[in-house]
Amino acid sequence: RYRDGVIPGVNREATGAIEDELVQTIAVASARVELAMSEYHPQEALAAIWDIVTRANAYVEVTAPWQIAKDEREETEPPGRLDTALTALAITLSRIAYLLEPFLPETSRKITDQLGGTSVGATPTAGQRVAKPQPIFPRFEDA
Repeated sequence: RYRDGVIPGVNREATGAIEDELVQTIAVASARVELAMSEYHPQEALAAIWDIVTRANAYVEVTAPWQIAKDEREETEPPGRLDTALTALAITLSRIAYLLEPFLPETSRKITDQLGGTSVGATPTAGQRVAKPQPIFPRFEDA
């Protein structure tokens, strides 16, 4: 939808505390997953992964990429902010896919494929083309 489906890359001038918090959450949760898995505590690993999901959702709500795109078009937002938000989210989704792989390997692959990745866990790079969005978990309809 934005940037013609290409991951733009981080604009260092348009990063801030909110990106630092997201990176920190990913680092801490990743370490918690590794420890939990080494101690055979899958529930704790999943809880740590969920912390990343929760933080990513908060990031989307606070940064509001749709609003940034509008503001950039109207030139009320400096250029580069949307690039940073989109790239941060792509990297976060890639990390979630990697951490989920032992639990949901097919889902991890679907996330990676939609990000245009070649392997689960590979960090998305600037210029990488994302696929057309498809639901990862199809909606359940009552009959």
